Amino acid sequence: MSRASRNVSPSASVARSPASPVIECTFFGHEARFHHVGLAIRSIRDADPSFPSYRDENLGVAMAFLDLGGVTIELLEPIGEDSPIAKNLRDGVKLVHLCYEVPDLEEALEEGRRAGFRRISKIEKQPVYDDRRVVWVFNKHYGVIELLERPPDATSEG
Repeated sequence: MSRASRNVSPSASVARSPASPVIECTFFGHEARFHHVGLAIRSIRDADPSFPSYRDENLGVAMAFLDLGGVTIELLEPIGEDSPIAKNLRDGVKLVHLCYEVPDLEEALEEGRRAGFRRISKIEKQPVYDDRRVVWVFNKHYGVIELLERPPDATSEG
């Protein structure tokens, strides 16, 4: 058994090409697609004053989104010292989460549970995503993942 294979839950769907060292894992179902990476930053304005930001007082963060070579980056700035992002920055943690867009949150949660992910939030609508539903999960090996429900009219390729 290869080292990479040992780190993957046996209940996760795994595929490996003999020509590639990359293991395909479908922790949240075959239609889950990478959406963005969340990075902690002390000040969005200091990074670039032209970035439009959105404040979410409930989460204690300001957010800005940018496209970096086809990858969406969510910049997360703490609102106050009790923000979870402030704690990340104090601890030196800049990479906060990965986000996957899924067709159905409940199905993705069940798939994730079988792969060792546990839910750490309620399912809630998120205004910054046009009130689409989101939920947060955690796995001790992979960290924090945000699951974002795909709009009903979107395809898995979009």
